Amino acid sequence: TTTAPTTTKSPTTTKAPTTTTKAPTTTTKAPTTNTKASTTTTKTSTTTIKVSTTTIKASTTTKALTATKTSSTTASATTASAAGLIGTTTINAPCLTWNQNPVIVAGDETLGNSTSQLNGSWDLSIDSYSNIYVSDGGNNRIIKFSNGSLTGIVLTSGVGSRASQVNNPSASLIDMYGNLYVSDMFNHRIMKYDNISFMSTLPPIAGEVAVSGSWGLYSIIGTAWGIAVDAESTVFVSDCSMNRVMQWSRWSSSGWPVAGNPSGTAGSDSSLLSCPMGIYLDQNSTLYIADRGNGRIQKWPSGSSSGITVAGANGQIGSPTDVSVDTYGTVYVLSGGGLYRFNPGSTWGTVVISFSTVSFGFKFDSIGNVYVADYDSGVVRQYTVNSASCG
Repeated sequence: TTTAPTTTKSPTTTKAPTTTTKAPTTTTKAPTTNTKASTTTTKTSTTTIKVSTTTIKASTTTKALTATKTSSTTASATTASAAGLIGTTTINAPCLTWNQNPVIVAGDETLGNSTSQLNGSWDLSIDSYSNIYVSDGGNNRIIKFSNGSLTGIVLTSGVGSRASQVNNPSASLIDMYGNLYVSDMFNHRIMKYDNISFMSTLPPIAGEVAVSGSWGLYSIIGTAWGIAVDAESTVFVSDCSMNRVMQWSRWSSSGWPVAGNPSGTAGSDSSLLSCPMGIYLDQNSTLYIADRGNGRIQKWPSGSSSGITVAGANGQIGSPTDVSVDTYGTVYVLSGGGLYRFNPGSTWGTVVISFSTVSFGFKFDSIGNVYVADYDSGVVRQYTVNSASCG
Protein backbone atom coordinates (compact mmCIF):
# COMPACT_ATOMS: atom_id res chain seq x y z
CA THR A 1 0.00 0.00 0.00
CA THR A 2 7.16 5.71 -5.35
CA THR A 3 10.19 5.88 -9.01
CA ALA A 4 20.31 1.32 -12.76
CA PRO A 5 22.96 -0.94 -13.73
CA THR A 6 26.13 -0.45 -15.70
CA THR A 7 24.38 -0.92 -18.94
CA THR A 8 21.03 -1.67 -17.38
CA LYS A 9 17.91 0.07 -16.34
CA SER A 10 17.70 1.60 -19.67
CA PRO A 11 14.64 -0.37 -20.58
CA THR A 12 11.77 1.75 -19.56
CA THR A 13 9.49 4.45 -20.48
CA THR A 14 8.74 6.41 -17.33
CA LYS A 15 9.09 9.78 -15.92
CA ALA A 16 12.15 10.36 -13.88
CA PRO A 17 13.96 13.53 -12.95
CA THR A 18 17.27 14.39 -14.50
CA THR A 19 19.74 13.89 -11.73
CA THR A 20 22.70 11.86 -10.75
CA THR A 21 20.40 9.40 -9.29
CA LYS A 22 17.84 6.95 -10.00
CA ALA A 23 16.26 3.81 -9.12
CA PRO A 24 13.22 3.56 -6.74
CA THR A 25 10.68 1.18 -3.99
CA THR A 26 9.72 -0.87 -1.15
CA THR A 27 7.26 -3.02 0.77
CA THR A 28 4.28 -1.41 2.29
CA LYS A 29 0.95 -1.59 3.84
CA ALA A 30 -1.86 -1.28 1.45
CA PRO A 31 -5.55 -0.76 1.70
CA THR A 32 -7.96 -2.27 -0.70
CA THR A 33 -9.73 0.48 -2.36
CA ASN A 34 -11.32 1.63 -5.46
CA THR A 35 -13.15 4.57 -6.69
CA LYS A 36 -12.79 8.02 -7.98
CA ALA A 37 -14.67 8.70 -11.10
CA SER A 38 -12.72 11.08 -13.17
CA THR A 39 -10.40 11.13 -16.10
CA THR A 40 -7.06 12.79 -15.86
CA THR A 41 -4.21 13.21 -18.28
CA THR A 42 -0.78 13.01 -16.79
CA LYS A 43 2.09 15.15 -17.91
CA THR A 44 5.23 13.40 -18.80
CA SER A 45 8.82 14.19 -19.34
CA THR A 46 11.85 12.53 -20.78
CA THR A 47 14.74 12.22 -18.42
CA THR A 48 18.15 10.67 -18.31
CA ILE A 49 19.17 9.49 -14.88
CA LYS A 50 22.79 8.67 -14.28
CA VAL A 51 23.30 6.08 -11.65
CA SER A 52 26.88 5.31 -10.82
CA THR A 53 28.28 3.69 -13.93
CA THR A 54 24.88 3.34 -15.54
CA THR A 55 22.58 5.59 -17.50
CA ILE A 56 18.90 4.96 -17.12
CA LYS A 57 16.71 6.41 -19.79
CA ALA A 58 13.15 6.94 -18.87
CA SER A 59 10.77 8.64 -21.18
CA THR A 60 7.25 8.75 -19.91
CA THR A 61 4.41 8.87 -22.33
CA THR A 62 1.31 10.84 -21.65
CA LYS A 63 -1.45 8.56 -20.48
CA ALA A 64 -5.11 9.14 -19.92
CA LEU A 65 -5.88 7.84 -16.48
CA THR A 66 -9.45 6.89 -15.87
CA ALA A 67 -10.76 5.86 -12.49
CA THR A 68 -14.12 4.20 -12.16
CA LYS A 69 -16.21 3.53 -9.10
CA THR A 70 -17.15 0.01 -8.21
CA SER A 71 -20.49 -1.18 -6.99
CA SER A 72 -19.12 -3.15 -4.08
CA THR A 73 -19.91 -1.86 -0.63
CA THR A 74 -17.82 -4.25 1.43
CA ALA A 75 -15.55 -2.42 3.83
CA SER A 76 -13.29 -3.71 6.52
CA ALA A 77 -10.14 -2.16 7.87
CA THR A 78 -7.83 -3.71 10.40
CA THR A 79 -4.11 -3.84 10.89
CA ALA A 80 -2.11 -7.00 10.83
CA SER A 81 1.49 -8.09 10.89
CA ALA A 82 1.49 -10.16 7.76
CA ALA A 83 4.69 -12.18 7.59
CA GLY A 84 5.97 -10.02 10.40
CA LEU A 85 5.80 -6.85 8.36
CA ILE A 86 5.01 -3.83 10.44
CA GLY A 87 1.67 -2.16 10.02
CA THR A 88 0.54 -4.23 7.09
CA THR A 89 -2.83 -2.72 6.33
CA THR A 90 -5.81 -4.87 5.51
CA ILE A 91 -8.33 -2.68 3.84
CA ASN A 92 -10.82 -4.51 1.69
CA ALA A 93 -13.18 -1.75 0.73
CA PRO A 94 -13.66 -1.25 -3.00
CA CYS A 95 -16.04 1.58 -2.16
CA LEU A 96 -13.26 3.68 -0.60
CA THR A 97 -12.10 6.84 -2.30
CA TRP A 98 -9.33 9.30 -1.49
CA ASN A 99 -9.61 13.04 -1.36
CA GLN A 100 -7.90 14.32 -4.49
CA ASN A 101 -6.70 17.53 -2.83
CA PRO A 102 -3.66 16.32 -0.91
CA VAL A 103 -2.13 17.80 2.22
CA ILE A 104 1.61 18.51 2.25
CA VAL A 105 3.14 16.75 5.25
CA ALA A 106 6.85 17.29 4.44
CA GLY A 107 8.68 19.88 2.34
CA ASP A 108 7.59 23.36 1.27
CA GLU A 109 7.40 23.02 -2.56
CA THR A 110 10.76 24.72 -3.08
CA LEU A 111 13.80 22.54 -3.64
CA GLY A 112 16.47 23.18 -1.03
CA ASN A 113 18.49 21.81 1.85
CA SER A 114 16.99 23.47 4.91
CA THR A 115 15.18 21.31 7.46
CA SER A 116 11.85 22.40 5.99
CA GLN A 117 12.84 21.55 2.42
CA LEU A 118 13.50 18.48 0.29
CA ASN A 119 15.42 17.97 -2.93
CA GLY A 120 14.75 14.84 -4.93
CA SER A 121 12.74 12.80 -2.44
CA TRP A 122 12.71 9.22 -3.67
CA ASP A 123 10.68 7.48 -1.01
CA LEU A 124 9.34 7.64 2.52
CA SER A 125 8.39 5.42 5.44
CA ILE A 126 5.91 5.94 8.27
CA ASP A 127 6.31 4.54 11.78
CA SER A 128 3.59 3.56 14.25
CA TYR A 129 3.58 7.11 15.67
CA SER A 130 2.93 8.64 12.23
CA ASN A 131 6.44 10.05 12.00
CA ILE A 132 7.63 10.30 8.40
CA TYR A 133 11.15 9.36 7.29
CA VAL A 134 12.10 10.73 3.87
CA SER A 135 14.89 9.48 1.61
CA ASP A 136 16.02 12.94 0.52
CA GLY A 137 18.30 11.82 -2.30
CA GLY A 138 19.36 15.19 -3.66
CA ASN A 139 20.49 16.27 -0.19
CA ASN A 140 22.10 12.90 0.62
CA ARG A 141 20.27 12.51 3.89
CA ILE A 142 17.48 10.81 5.80
CA ILE A 143 15.21 13.38 7.39
CA LYS A 144 12.47 12.74 9.95
CA PHE A 145 9.28 14.78 10.19
CA SER A 146 7.48 14.26 13.47
CA ASN A 147 3.73 13.85 13.25
CA GLY A 148 2.26 17.23 12.31
CA SER A 149 5.56 19.10 11.95
CA LEU A 150 6.84 20.60 8.69
CA THR A 151 10.33 21.09 10.12
CA GLY A 152 12.43 17.97 9.95
CA ILE A 153 15.33 16.51 11.89
CA VAL A 154 18.29 15.29 9.84
CA LEU A 155 19.26 11.80 11.02
CA THR A 156 22.40 11.21 8.96
CA SER A 157 25.65 13.17 8.85
CA GLY A 158 26.34 14.20 5.30
CA VAL A 159 27.36 12.44 2.12
CA GLY A 160 29.86 9.63 2.44
CA SER A 161 30.32 5.95 3.10
CA ARG A 162 30.68 5.88 6.88
CA ALA A 163 27.97 4.20 8.96
CA SER A 164 26.41 7.57 9.78
CA GLN A 165 26.40 8.74 6.16
CA VAL A 166 24.53 7.98 2.96
CA ASN A 167 25.03 8.76 -0.71
CA ASN A 168 21.78 9.34 -2.56
CA PRO A 169 19.42 7.21 -0.43
CA SER A 170 16.46 5.83 -2.37
CA ALA A 171 13.90 3.36 -1.02
CA SER A 172 13.19 2.82 2.67
CA LEU A 173 11.21 0.51 4.93
CA ILE A 174 10.34 0.26 8.63
CA ASP A 175 10.17 -3.30 9.93
CA MET A 176 7.89 -4.78 12.61
CA TYR A 177 10.38 -3.77 15.31
CA GLY A 178 10.57 -0.15 14.19
CA ASN A 179 14.02 -0.43 12.61
CA LEU A 180 14.56 1.62 9.46
CA TYR A 181 16.13 0.07 6.36
CA VAL A 182 17.49 2.37 3.65
CA SER A 183 18.78 1.64 0.14
CA ASP A 184 22.03 3.61 0.07
CA MET A 185 22.16 3.78 -3.70
CA PHE A 186 25.58 5.18 -4.55
CA ASN A 187 27.25 3.27 -1.71
CA HIS A 188 25.76 0.08 -3.18
CA ARG A 189 24.49 -1.15 0.15
CA ILE A 190 21.49 -1.43 2.46
CA MET A 191 21.70 0.27 5.85
CA LYS A 192 19.69 -0.73 8.91
CA TYR A 193 19.16 1.86 11.64
CA ASP A 194 18.25 1.18 15.25
CA ASN A 195 14.73 2.25 16.23
CA ILE A 196 15.87 3.98 19.42
CA SER A 197 19.17 5.72 18.80
CA PHE A 198 19.12 5.72 15.00
CA MET A 199 22.61 4.29 15.05
CA SER A 200 23.38 2.02 12.14
CA THR A 201 23.60 -1.65 12.97
CA LEU A 202 26.64 -3.12 11.32
CA PRO A 203 27.65 -4.63 9.06
CA PRO A 204 25.79 -3.01 6.20
CA ILE A 205 24.28 -5.42 3.72
CA ALA A 206 26.69 -5.65 0.80
CA GLY A 207 28.76 -2.56 0.14
CA GLU A 208 30.67 -3.16 -3.05
CA VAL A 209 29.87 -1.91 -6.52
CA ALA A 210 29.56 -4.35 -9.38
CA VAL A 211 32.53 -3.84 -11.68
CA SER A 212 33.55 -5.32 -14.99
CA GLY A 213 34.01 -9.04 -14.61
CA SER A 214 32.19 -9.29 -11.30
CA TRP A 215 28.62 -9.64 -12.54
CA GLY A 216 26.86 -12.45 -10.77
CA LEU A 217 28.81 -12.20 -7.51
CA TYR A 218 26.31 -12.52 -4.70
CA SER A 219 28.09 -10.17 -2.31
CA ILE A 220 27.47 -7.07 -4.41
CA ILE A 221 24.66 -4.68 -5.19
CA GLY A 222 24.80 -2.59 -8.34
CA THR A 223 21.89 -0.17 -7.82
CA ALA A 224 20.02 -0.83 -4.59
CA TRP A 225 16.36 0.04 -4.79
CA GLY A 226 13.34 -1.71 -3.28
CA ILE A 227 13.47 -3.35 0.16
CA ALA A 228 11.36 -6.01 1.87
CA VAL A 229 11.97 -7.62 5.27
CA ASP A 230 10.35 -10.68 6.82
CA ALA A 231 9.79 -11.63 10.47
CA GLU A 232 13.23 -13.27 10.72
CA SER A 233 14.89 -10.06 9.48
CA THR A 234 15.70 -11.65 6.14
CA VAL A 235 16.18 -8.77 3.72
CA PHE A 236 15.12 -8.74 0.06
CA VAL A 237 16.62 -6.11 -2.24
CA SER A 238 15.79 -5.25 -5.83
CA ASP A 239 18.89 -4.42 -7.85
CA CYS A 240 17.91 -2.30 -10.83
CA SER A 241 21.26 -2.41 -12.60
CA MET A 242 21.66 -6.17 -12.22
CA ASN A 243 18.04 -6.97 -13.09
CA ARG A 244 17.41 -9.24 -10.13
CA VAL A 245 16.09 -9.45 -6.58
CA MET A 246 18.52 -10.70 -3.93
CA GLN A 247 17.92 -12.16 -0.49
CA TRP A 248 20.18 -11.75 2.55
CA SER A 249 19.77 -13.70 5.76
CA ARG A 250 20.40 -11.76 8.94
CA TRP A 251 24.08 -10.77 9.32
CA SER A 252 25.05 -12.56 6.13
CA SER A 253 27.79 -10.96 4.03
CA SER A 254 26.50 -12.48 0.82
CA GLY A 255 23.07 -13.14 -0.56
CA TRP A 256 21.49 -15.21 -3.26
CA PRO A 257 19.18 -14.37 -6.15
CA VAL A 258 15.50 -15.16 -5.71
CA ALA A 259 14.09 -13.51 -8.85
CA GLY A 260 15.56 -12.66 -12.23
CA ASN A 261 18.72 -13.94 -13.86
CA PRO A 262 21.48 -14.51 -11.25
CA SER A 263 24.15 -13.08 -13.56
CA GLY A 264 22.25 -9.87 -14.23
CA THR A 265 20.88 -10.50 -17.71
CA ALA A 266 17.81 -8.40 -18.49
CA GLY A 267 14.87 -9.77 -20.41
CA SER A 268 11.12 -9.85 -20.78
CA ASP A 269 10.19 -13.50 -20.42
CA SER A 270 8.66 -14.77 -17.18
CA SER A 271 12.00 -15.78 -15.65
CA LEU A 272 13.69 -12.42 -16.25
CA LEU A 273 13.43 -8.84 -15.02
CA SER A 274 14.47 -5.46 -16.38
CA CYS A 275 15.39 -2.84 -13.76
CA PRO A 276 13.20 -4.03 -10.89
CA MET A 277 12.37 -1.23 -8.49
CA GLY A 278 9.74 -1.33 -5.73
CA ILE A 279 9.07 -4.75 -4.18
CA TYR A 280 6.53 -6.10 -1.71
CA LEU A 281 6.62 -9.32 0.34
CA ASP A 282 3.25 -10.74 1.39
CA GLN A 283 2.33 -13.05 4.28
CA ASN A 284 3.03 -16.11 2.11
CA SER A 285 6.57 -14.92 1.29
CA THR A 286 5.47 -14.16 -2.26
CA LEU A 287 7.29 -11.23 -3.83
CA TYR A 288 5.55 -8.61 -5.97
CA ILE A 289 8.04 -6.78 -8.16
CA ALA A 290 7.66 -3.49 -10.03
CA ASP A 291 9.45 -4.65 -13.19
CA ARG A 292 9.96 -1.16 -14.51
CA GLY A 293 11.79 -1.93 -17.73
CA ASN A 294 9.09 -4.38 -18.79
CA GLY A 295 6.16 -2.21 -17.68
CA ARG A 296 4.62 -4.87 -15.47
CA ILE A 297 4.14 -6.20 -11.95
CA GLN A 298 5.48 -9.72 -11.46
CA LYS A 299 4.14 -11.99 -8.73
CA TRP A 300 6.99 -14.30 -7.73
CA PRO A 301 6.09 -17.17 -5.36
CA SER A 302 8.78 -18.24 -2.90
CA GLY A 303 11.11 -20.78 -4.49
CA SER A 304 9.80 -20.20 -7.99
CA SER A 305 12.08 -19.74 -10.99
CA SER A 306 9.64 -17.45 -12.81
CA GLY A 307 7.01 -14.83 -12.16
CA ILE A 308 3.37 -14.30 -13.10
CA THR A 309 2.27 -10.97 -14.55
CA VAL A 310 -0.54 -9.57 -12.40
CA ALA A 311 -0.57 -6.02 -13.80
CA GLY A 312 0.70 -4.39 -16.97
CA ALA A 313 0.20 -7.18 -19.49
CA ASN A 314 -1.91 -4.81 -21.58
CA GLY A 315 0.56 -1.93 -21.37
CA GLN A 316 -1.69 0.12 -19.09
CA ILE A 317 0.77 1.03 -16.37
CA GLY A 318 3.74 2.31 -18.38
CA SER A 319 6.88 2.00 -16.26
CA PRO A 320 5.92 1.16 -12.66
CA THR A 321 8.21 2.23 -9.85
CA ASP A 322 6.51 0.95 -6.69
CA VAL A 323 4.00 -1.69 -5.64
CA SER A 324 2.01 -2.68 -2.57
CA VAL A 325 -0.47 -5.47 -1.91
CA ASP A 326 -3.16 -5.96 0.71
CA THR A 327 -3.96 -9.25 2.42
CA TYR A 328 -6.74 -9.94 -0.07
CA GLY A 329 -4.38 -9.79 -3.02
CA THR A 330 -5.40 -6.36 -4.29
CA VAL A 331 -2.39 -4.83 -6.01
CA TYR A 332 -1.56 -1.11 -5.92
CA VAL A 333 0.88 0.25 -8.48
CA LEU A 334 2.60 3.63 -8.67
CA SER A 335 3.37 4.58 -12.26
CA GLY A 336 3.41 7.73 -14.32
CA GLY A 337 0.88 10.14 -12.91
CA GLY A 338 -1.24 7.84 -10.85
CA LEU A 339 -1.81 5.14 -8.28
CA TYR A 340 -3.56 2.17 -9.88
CA ARG A 341 -5.57 -0.51 -8.15
CA PHE A 342 -5.90 -4.04 -9.54
CA ASN A 343 -8.47 -6.33 -7.98
CA PRO A 344 -7.47 -10.01 -7.74
CA GLY A 345 -7.74 -11.62 -11.16
CA SER A 346 -8.32 -8.32 -12.96
CA THR A 347 -6.19 -7.45 -15.97
CA TRP A 348 -7.25 -3.79 -16.02
CA GLY A 349 -6.67 -1.41 -13.13
CA THR A 350 -8.48 1.70 -12.03
CA VAL A 351 -6.70 4.92 -11.10
CA VAL A 352 -7.64 5.82 -7.55
CA ILE A 353 -5.29 8.80 -7.23
CA SER A 354 -3.91 10.87 -10.09
CA PHE A 355 -1.23 13.58 -10.16
CA SER A 356 1.02 15.23 -12.71
CA THR A 357 4.45 15.16 -11.11
CA VAL A 358 7.23 12.57 -11.03
CA SER A 359 6.98 10.22 -8.05
CA PHE A 360 8.80 6.99 -7.27
CA GLY A 361 7.62 5.82 -3.84
CA PHE A 362 4.41 5.65 -1.84
CA LYS A 363 3.14 4.20 1.43
CA PHE A 364 -0.16 3.55 3.18
CA ASP A 365 -0.69 4.24 6.85
CA SER A 366 -2.69 1.95 9.12
CA ILE A 367 -6.03 3.56 8.29
CA GLY A 368 -5.51 3.72 4.55
CA ASN A 369 -4.26 7.26 3.94
CA VAL A 370 -1.82 7.37 1.03
CA TYR A 371 1.53 9.17 1.16
CA VAL A 372 3.40 9.92 -2.07
CA ALA A 373 6.98 11.18 -2.31
CA ASP A 374 6.89 13.90 -4.97
CA TYR A 375 10.37 13.93 -6.48
CA ASP A 376 9.81 16.98 -8.69
CA SER A 377 8.26 19.32 -6.15
CA GLY A 378 10.26 18.35 -3.08
CA VAL A 379 7.30 17.40 -0.91
CA VAL A 380 5.48 14.43 0.55
CA ARG A 381 1.75 14.56 -0.10
CA GLN A 382 -0.91 12.85 1.99
CA TYR A 383 -4.14 11.74 0.31
CA THR A 384 -6.67 11.14 3.06
CA VAL A 385 -9.30 8.45 2.93
CA ASN A 386 -12.76 9.83 2.26
CA SER A 387 -14.59 8.71 5.39
CA ALA A 388 -17.99 9.00 3.72
CA SER A 389 -17.06 6.99 0.64
CA CYS A 390 -18.48 3.72 1.96
CA GLY A 391 -21.83 5.17 2.92
